[in-house]
Amino acid sequence: MAKHSLHTLISTFLLISSISGCQDVAELPSRNDCIVMISGETASPLNKLHDDPHLLVDASRALSIPVGGTAYKKDGEIYLQFTEQCDVREMLAKKLMYALFAAEAESLVYRSTGITPGPNTIDAMGDSWREKRGVSFEDN
Repeated sequence: MAKHSLHTLISTFLLISSISGCQDVAELPSRNDCIVMISGETASPLNKLHDDPHLLVDASRALSIPVGGTAYKKDGEIYLQFTEQCDVREMLAKKLMYALFAAEAESLVYRSTGITPGPNTIDAMGDSWREKRGVSFEDN
């Protein structure tokens, strides 16, 4: 009898764990809700980041800004994808740019809506977002 109760208890625990795991995934943000595109003029301060991409990563770590991915495009745009606090992603991007460039950051343009993850923007994947590795954004 005790063996049957233990089996029921373990089965119940596994069921609850799998359900709560599903809820955790459902609560994760979508990648497109975590992206900010930053652009500037031809002589923008962003060019410094193209020359030394580690500046951005180092500054985000120093400021505890949760950047999970960066992409540098030839036309001068930079994409940031955040792992947390996606609802304030534009504010986080501005904070990071102001830390790097001070007043020069005022000339930058920030966009946080209408950006689809992919090879033309940024395509970071992982456990921080609802979409999982190997599944294209369009398939979700």
